[in-house]
Amino acid sequence: MISVNARSSSADSVVSQYVVELETPPRPRPMFLSDKDGPGIHADHAELGGYDLCCDGAPVLLFTDNESNEERYGGKSASPYTKDAFHRHLVQEETNAVNPAQTGTKSAAHYDLKVPQARV
Repeated sequence: MISVNARSSSADSVVSQYVVELETPPRPRPMFLSDKDGPGIHADHAELGGYDLCCDGAPVLLFTDNESNEERYGGKSASPYTKDAFHRHLVQEETNAVNPAQTGTKSAAHYDLKVPQARV
């Protein structure tokens, strides 16, 4: 949105205001899915092509959509899998927060690591 104000030369008051809304085309988003060739995530993007994230070990692969959780603000979300899904899954232990089909526009490899206590 662009807002333009016209001011009077005798006073600093707004004489008229024009608002122009510009529509921008949606940007292509990547699509992530579980890699069929082993532990990892495959990404497809309309402009950038395909990429693979190969993971060592056996991490839990998490997938969601990069959409705002409108339900937190009383609205309706575009997808049941919103951008706060990783926090809800890992911190609040909501197992249904991430997409069980392992696809989405946002993904992560979750490693459960134990860090040894430092010796003093």
